[in-house]
Amino acid sequence: MLAMAAAACSAGAVKEVPVINTTTASNGASSPRSVLSGTRIEGVIHDSLSSRTNKVGDGRRAVVSTNVVDADGVVIIPAGSMVTLSIAELATGTDQPDAVGRLRLEVTAVTIRDRTYPVAADLETVSYHMQGRARVRAEAEGATMVALHYAVRDVVVSPGTPIAFTLTKSLQVSARQAPALPVSRSTNIARKKT
Repeated sequence: MLAMAAAACSAGAVKEVPVINTTTASNGASSPRSVLSGTRIEGVIHDSLSSRTNKVGDGRRAVVSTNVVDADGVVIIPAGSMVTLSIAELATGTDQPDAVGRLRLEVTAVTIRDRTYPVAADLETVSYHMQGRARVRAEAEGATMVALHYAVRDVVVSPGTPIAFTLTKSLQVSARQAPALPVSRSTNIARKKT
């Protein structure tokens, strides 16, 4: 009897298969995380820049200096992420009329774990210093050679120069690019600037 009952139970039993909530798993893996418009991000210049060797349109790089996380403690932009900059304006300084030169950079993208995201942001004025340079030209006036000296001062930005920019449009980052990490003192919360 027992043997027959056991056989019957075995024959009529339905194998239990664990059910996975595929909707939640899928959404959790694919839902993007956002850094809100108005978030201020700090970094430092990685590549040197000089009006002697660079020109408008050249790209430069900066490095994010602190983690940017959301309210859940998820790191959206990790410290060390590369920021792509573009030289929008660059001019040497001379005695007249522009003694101090001109420099304007723009933030164009940020690279997070090998994936690059376009960025719309306002970059605060980047500090630079002037480096003297002289050009000499010799001209003949009769039998006399006249040397004409033109003072030129280059705009120079050194590696390690701090920068800061504020997003003007929210940045969405793939959830796979933003693993949850605990918030630390060296972390910026990704929130809208008030």
